[in-house]
Amino acid sequence: MGVKRSLQSAGLCLGILANVLVVLATSTDFWSRFSDGHNGLWRLCRRRNCTNSPCETMLAATAACVVLAAGSGLLASTLAVRVLLASRTGNLIPPRGRNACLVFFLSALLLLAGMVGYTARDAWKADSFFSWSYFIAWLALPFSILAGSEVQVETRPSARLRDAHFPLLDSSSGPAPTHFGCQGLPVLPSGHLDRSSTDT
Repeated sequence: MGVKRSLQSAGLCLGILANVLVVLATSTDFWSRFSDGHNGLWRLCRRRNCTNSPCETMLAATAACVVLAAGSGLLASTLAVRVLLASRTGNLIPPRGRNACLVFFLSALLLLAGMVGYTARDAWKADSFFSWSYFIAWLALPFSILAGSEVQVETRPSARLRDAHFPLLDSSSGPAPTHFGCQGLPVLPSGHLDRSSTDT
């Protein structure tokens, strides 16, 4: 149980780190540099004069994918927090863990699509090269994948929780319950019948 909680905690930390990196890359204007300036997803800066980036289909698609990746990562981190808190109480929560895993993978897929689009846009420009915001966004991709793979670890219900939901499964609570047949006569379990027959 301790190993599973450690993996879930590590997955949550990786997911939060990936979100921070994606937000940092999205909000900065150093995705690519050229001879007289630099640009990002939203602004183009030349000689300390920044203006809005020109309307380009590939750039708009990249920005949309990265923003959706940041939103999905935030949602996945919230689900991962709930998974971690529930695992500390011993609850069985495989659907919630799978949801967090899938949302983390969705965030990674959106980020990958955006980065591939931006790379295809600027890879063939001779006077432009990628800068640190671009590489920070790429760095967030493996963190999102690792977070999704580690948050999916499931936990088993504790003995206290299992006994609370299924008290009849606890053999130490007393004799087995007596059921009643169709005519209202008590019917003992098969174990009691076998024991009584051997005694006679």
